[in-house]
Amino acid sequence: PGTTQISETDGMVLLYVPEGPFRMGSTDEDIDDLLNVCSQRPGEESSYLCERHWYEPETPQHEVYLDAFWIDQTEVTNDQFRKCVLEGDCLSPTRNCLGGNPSYLNYEKGNYPVVCMDWLNAQAYCEWSGRRLPTEAEWEKAGRGEDGRIFTWGDNSPRCYLANYVTCEAYAGEVVQRPDGASPYGVLDMLGNVEEWVADWYDFEYYASSPYENPLGSDTSNH
Repeated sequence: PGTTQISETDGMVLLYVPEGPFRMGSTDEDIDDLLNVCSQRPGEESSYLCERHWYEPETPQHEVYLDAFWIDQTEVTNDQFRKCVLEGDCLSPTRNCLGGNPSYLNYEKGNYPVVCMDWLNAQAYCEWSGRRLPTEAEWEKAGRGEDGRIFTWGDNSPRCYLANYVTCEAYAGEVVQRPDGASPYGVLDMLGNVEEWVADWYDFEYYASSPYENPLGSDTSNH
C-alpha cells in the first residue's frame, strides 16, 4: 500500500491495492442512512434518486477476496485520451451528452475528465494504454477500502470539497481537485464528477450468488 507507478503510455499515476478481503455492497442500515442523506439534498434530481429501488441491487452485503491490482489515480483526462485518438486506437467522443456544452468534447479543457464515452471506447483506451477496465469488485474495494466505509472519505455526509455532485458544479471539474475526498488507497473522484465504467456485465441479482474470490460479474446480460 502506498506504492505507485507511472504509465509510459499516457502518464497516468497508478496506485497499488493489496490482496485481501473486503465487505462489498450495502446493508439495509447503510441504505437507510443514504436515503436520509439523499432526502436532505435540494433539487428535483436528488428527490428522484431518493428511492430505495436504486440501492437494492447493492444488497446483500457480502465478503469478497481480491488479488492485488493496480488502478488509475484519476479519471482519464482529455489530454490523455487525445493521444489514443491521434494514434488511431480510439474514437473521438463526438456525441454531445452534456446538454449543449461542447467544451469537453473539443479537448479545450485538457486536465478535465473525458466524457460522453461508451463502454467500447473506454475498453479500447484501456487496451491502448496497456491496462484494463477494473471489475466492479475491484472498483468498489479501491473506493471504500477494507473498513466498510460508505463513502471514499468515510461515513460523513458528502460536501462539495469532498466530491463534485449535483449541487456543487454545473459540469465536471478538473481531476486532482478534491484530495480530501480520496479513497483509502489515494484514488480520486470515485464519487461525483463523472460516471466511470467497469468491466462487468450488469445483473441486479448478482450479489446474491457472487463467488468469494475475484468475482467477474454476470456471464450474460443486456447491460
